[in-house]
Amino acid sequence: MGDGYMQLHDETRSDKPPKLRKRRRTKIELPTVATLDMRTRAGRLYRDTREAIISDLGGRDQLSRAELELVERVAGLSTRLNAADAELLSGETQSLAPGEYATLANSLGRILTILGLQRRQRDVTPTLRAYIDAKSHQGARAA
Repeated sequence: MGDGYMQLHDETRSDKPPKLRKRRRTKIELPTVATLDMRTRAGRLYRDTREAIISDLGGRDQLSRAELELVERVAGLSTRLNAADAELLSGETQSLAPGEYATLANSLGRILTILGLQRRQRDVTPTLRAYIDAKSHQGARAA
């Protein structure tokens, strides 16, 4: 491998930098719930479920981004399981196998456990600024 290898290796090396191919940039658009038409029955159920859970957890302003993401997953799983229940009860062909249904139901339960199964009270205590403004309006009306 001595001289023959080095000679072959030196002949194949080029002093020019390799040519770079221009890549076509393709824009990948991921569908999101926000871009969907929520006027369908499934869309309304999803939205109503999401908003009810947010309310149960004390309101949007009380939730972290991570909790909001979990709420989105709960709404999606709940909507899918509702559709499967409706198929079963109406005698339609099941779109989910029993194992898939159980997996989704278990996932829903785990996420709900993480979020908490008890309602949280919404903090309705006014801020100091709101309290002062309310008192000044009451004083102005009394005068």
